[in-house]
Amino acid sequence: DKKTLSDLASAINKSEANIQAGFDTANGSFSMYNKTSGEKNIINITAGNSDTATLLNNLHLASYNAQDNTLGAALSFNAGTAVEAAKGTNAQATIDGKTYNLESNKITVAGVTYNFNNVSEAGKTTTVNVSQDTDKIVDNVKKFVDMYNTLLDSLNDKLSEEKYSDYKPLTKEQEAEMTEEQIKKWNEKAKSGLLYNNSQVRTLVSDMREALYTPVDAVDSKYNSLSAIGITTTTTKGHVTLDEDKLRKALTEDPDCVYQLFASDQDSSYIAGSTNTNKLTAYEKKEDYKNTGVANRLYNAMTDNMSIFENYAGTSKATDDQSYLGKLISNMQTRMTSFQTLMKSYENKLYDKYDAMEVALSKLGAQLSYITG
Repeated sequence: DKKTLSDLASAINKSEANIQAGFDTANGSFSMYNKTSGEKNIINITAGNSDTATLLNNLHLASYNAQDNTLGAALSFNAGTAVEAAKGTNAQATIDGKTYNLESNKITVAGVTYNFNNVSEAGKTTTVNVSQDTDKIVDNVKKFVDMYNTLLDSLNDKLSEEKYSDYKPLTKEQEAEMTEEQIKKWNEKAKSGLLYNNSQVRTLVSDMREALYTPVDAVDSKYNSLSAIGITTTTTKGHVTLDEDKLRKALTEDPDCVYQLFASDQDSSYIAGSTNTNKLTAYEKKEDYKNTGVANRLYNAMTDNMSIFENYAGTSKATDDQSYLGKLISNMQTRMTSFQTLMKSYENKLYDKYDAMEVALSKLGAQLSYITG
């Protein structure tokens, strides 16, 4: 079968070579190029025999110069000799005074992704203006304020919830005499006030407030506290409100301050790739806290306090969760089982004594009948 240049291009494209080939039937040109870019990508062509060399020479392949979009002289192929047909070049870009050597035309610097579509003229620079979506940032801060107040209300409600000491947990016998609705209302009263003035919940609320009001030293700006960007306390319950105008002014003067204020993470106790942590002194912990952003402070406060809650009460209905209450319940169940076993044993002993008494009475009755008879 006769093969065409289109067949040759198709065979190259189906091969494992990192090369893409094409044949333009309109002008009869055959081309090859690397699938990837950069100076490490080189096309070397070896003519294994004279027939292959003849074919390659007839194709009039030439190196392509991407800088000025021109072709070089036709490449010459000899049997058994490798010829460098093409070699990629790395792109170079200077951003904010720093030069980057790139294997592709894409780079991300300081959170901004640049795609280079053309070569700049010598001596000329390109100015890129980057602006942030202020409205979206303000909306997100609003959501944060609302969610913080909602959580704070929930915790304060638990701290002040009324306790009904007359409503004790129901026994199974008591539940059997009540309707489902009566049981539900009774249990609501019995559970009410379980966290009334709870010291651990009060600690969590205190930690949340401290996280908000302590300035973040890692922020190199006058906007290093929530109050500086318009988030302040308005009620005795600790509710916070947002002054949008103040926030927008801060974003205009220092666009990165809000991100740093919330997201700065200076926890030096963390070791990347390890579950171990450094043992910090009290001073180091204090400095870490001062340099940690508000969001991370709140996360740490929640995590630390939840760990204490879990150690005390567990996180599921299972009684074998190794929490304090879980162990207490397991211990009570063990004691109940042991007591039931003891009571069963005592009951059996009483039955044995009763049986023996019955036998003795029976014998005594027989003897009495014999005497009186």
